[in-house]
Amino acid sequence: TILNCNDNAMNVKAARAFRDRYGSPTVAQLNFNSAGPYPACFRNLSPEEKIAEGERLKRRHLVLMSQVAEVLKPAYVMPFAGSYKLGFGMEHLNPYLGLSTHDEAIGHLKHDHFEVVDLAENEVFDLAAASEL
Repeated sequence: TILNCNDNAMNVKAARAFRDRYGSPTVAQLNFNSAGPYPACFRNLSPEEKIAEGERLKRRHLVLMSQVAEVLKPAYVMPFAGSYKLGFGMEHLNPYLGLSTHDEAIGHLKHDHFEVVDLAENEVFDLAAASEL
């Protein structure tokens, strides 16, 4: 089974409820960033406050991804649906998005209870072949 949390980040409570009802998924695709307007688009924050809030959110999402992975207990965790950049006249907001990189997400995951799937563009994860190992 594959649990795709692309645009629906789980919290620990939801992860427990999911695991209790459906069991542990084989693969958990967990997002590690949010795509909301805060703090980048909030005019009541100074540039320094936006950067600080972005860093806080960045840490929060990495910790949440790890906690959810530990609760779900999948065989594989795939950091998923991560970074983005704004364009079309909104580029000035990019420094304030508070986004982690894919490498930061991979590095943040503990490898004790599951295998981390680190896919780059044009790479394939063959679940059937992995299940035979």
